[in-house]
Amino acid sequence: MAEELDEPMPQESEIQLLVPEIQIDDTLTFPKGATIKFYVGQVCKGKSVIGDFNGDYEALKSSYADNVVTATAYLGGRYFIDCSDVTPPILGIDDPHYLYVYNVDGIGRINYADDKTQVDEDTLGLTIDGKTIRFIEKTKDYATFELPANLGEQSVAELTISDNAGNNIKLSKKIKLIPRTSYTFTILDSDYKYLKIQMNFKNPSIVRIKNAIVTTEIRVNGAFKDFAYYQGTVDQTANTVEVPFNMHVSLGPGIDESMFSFEIEVEYTSGPAEFRQERISLPIDAFGMLQASVEKSSVKLTEDGKKLLITWQGVRAPKLISSAEKYLGRITSYSITVRQESDKTTSVLTGFDELSLPLSQPVYHDSESHSMSFELPPNTNSALYTVDLEVKTDIGIVSNIELGKLAVSEKSPVTLTATPPYVISNITIGDGFPLLSKNGLVSFSTTQALLSYPFYSNVSITIKPPVEYGPLTDKEIYTATISSNIPGSAPANAEVIYGGTFAWEVSPIVDDFELRDIVINGISMKEADPEGFKYTLSTNQLIINDVFFDMDIKLVYEVKEKEAKIDLIVGKGGSVSPRTSSTTIGSQIRFTVIPDPHFAVETIKINGKTVTPTTSFDVLIEGDTKIEVSFKRVDTVLVLRINDPTMIKNDETKIELDSPPVIKNSRTLLPIRAVAEALGAQVSWNEAERKVTITSTGTRIEMWIGKNLAYTNGKQVPIDPQNKNVVPEIINGRTMVPVRFVAESLGATVSWDEKTKTITIVKTLP
Repeated sequence: MAEELDEPMPQESEIQLLVPEIQIDDTLTFPKGATIKFYVGQVCKGKSVIGDFNGDYEALKSSYADNVVTATAYLGGRYFIDCSDVTPPILGIDDPHYLYVYNVDGIGRINYADDKTQVDEDTLGLTIDGKTIRFIEKTKDYATFELPANLGEQSVAELTISDNAGNNIKLSKKIKLIPRTSYTFTILDSDYKYLKIQMNFKNPSIVRIKNAIVTTEIRVNGAFKDFAYYQGTVDQTANTVEVPFNMHVSLGPGIDESMFSFEIEVEYTSGPAEFRQERISLPIDAFGMLQASVEKSSVKLTEDGKKLLITWQGVRAPKLISSAEKYLGRITSYSITVRQESDKTTSVLTGFDELSLPLSQPVYHDSESHSMSFELPPNTNSALYTVDLEVKTDIGIVSNIELGKLAVSEKSPVTLTATPPYVISNITIGDGFPLLSKNGLVSFSTTQALLSYPFYSNVSITIKPPVEYGPLTDKEIYTATISSNIPGSAPANAEVIYGGTFAWEVSPIVDDFELRDIVINGISMKEADPEGFKYTLSTNQLIINDVFFDMDIKLVYEVKEKEAKIDLIVGKGGSVSPRTSSTTIGSQIRFTVIPDPHFAVETIKINGKTVTPTTSFDVLIEGDTKIEVSFKRVDTVLVLRINDPTMIKNDETKIELDSPPVIKNSRTLLPIRAVAEALGAQVSWNEAERKVTITSTGTRIEMWIGKNLAYTNGKQVPIDPQNKNVVPEIINGRTMVPVRFVAESLGATVSWDEKTKTITIVKTLP
């Protein structure tokens, strides 16, 4: 395309037929500028040419003459003129009656940009029902704000907007809310083949998952090739999504696939049809891959200066960042890559097959130590070598670890000198790299330094007065005054040599006082250097390096809140909350007592003093406190099962019956002696009359074998008015009587569980 984007002047009659817009291939650039002309007539007089660069709008410097708007472009893209008199319709909805507002759990959001304009957010204003709205965020495309209370379809919003084409409008509309909800997500499970997550919607009743798509990026020999798309499996009932998972996997020689994006499409059950769907982009790094790791590594130069000696130990296979944190396969082999950086250019040294190492068997954690040597290329100039370890797994996952860096040079040594009393305190190389020797970092505090392994020729030297030189009297001395606000404590003084280190022992706790801050020359250490303050508390040492001034150090203490021990003793039959073991002296705690079924509170003692039994009481903590709560049983509970010869009393005592309970004539019969005695009654048998007599406090029951009538305290009563066939019987040599008649006559209640064939008898204790 030519740099001059010009066309013949059309006739005036043609102007209305032209659209003021042009699309230029966005791969083109025009270093000297290209002229764009729009023939628009008087309608666009004073308007600017606007460039749309992938959604980033920019108003170009434009001129107008003879019905032509002219501007200069330097990049390809979409160019147009916004000749409208007002900002385009809100949200693209052709409804003059409403302003559509997204409602996300009480936070409102409006969109006011379409494909031809971009708002100047500084000029945006909004009032609802006459009250100014406080914005949370304003951008060129949307605004979010706190929704006022009692907002409905009768509320009116007034929106004032200026766009980047110079248009100003003032819009009044009624409000229609579009319900939305916020969300979080939880990783349920994952491995290298699939990922399962659950969407946690704050208001799940209005939204459901409709679709899920994972996009992966395919690269061939490190260069982008194409995208692949995978459909997820959605469970709308549980709000879960299961998708294929390729965070980073090798598909073959030189071909890699990595997760590129993860999007979930949700569908709302209410709101305008245009806004019932929403696409949520989940962050990939939230469930990505942890690279392989190494415990120890080093890169050194051999004594002859010709080879790099590379060692590493303790490699762990890569893992997934998920609740399971599973290994992504087992380590099968290593490869070493050496990058050379010289004169600010980087190249990868390849073709060294000897820098590959297979393992004898795949492992998740390789604890062995390995080493390789790499022969430097001939005629090496100053260069920085970076060594990377490529870790390969048995499922194709590849992970890279940087083992170390080393600067190497064949240049002659350079001597750097500082004039006393100054010393060389530091040397940086290149773009701020610290100087590297054969085996690591080099630090200086001398008047002379031998620079034998420089990197680049750009060397920066920091020179300052020394920490130590000459007699003590030659040094400037600074004073540190240390004081505290603890009553009766006296200030202390210390002297520090110029550029030296101040160290002082500090007690985090003194009697009833606790150290809360250290103020140095009016500056709070807790706020300005929180990590240093934590270090002081943990080590009892206040350390200040490079002192070049007098210091006024104030130790700020506050009265420590004293703790009291709470000894809570709870007997069988209930519980007490809260179950606390300590609290602050002076505080008040409300305890709640919860008796188990068939129990009641018996006694409550606080520090040995008995208080009225209750289910809730307050205790003012004045020191160590002992609280004792006991319970008493208020009911006798018997549990029996049909055809089971064992009876359970009060949930713990097992009583063997002479004969198990049975069902006859649709009623339950049971051996009377064991049950009656467990309820506190006595049983006697008259063989001649074949009569059973049961006596308890104030109650006498007489029953006869085969008779459906009985006497209770001398009064004749039917055993079962609804079933005359229910009578006491002798079964397997044991007297069996109807359970409900006897239990209720003794003042107990009887319940029956048809599913488990269980009889429960409950009698309140006197």
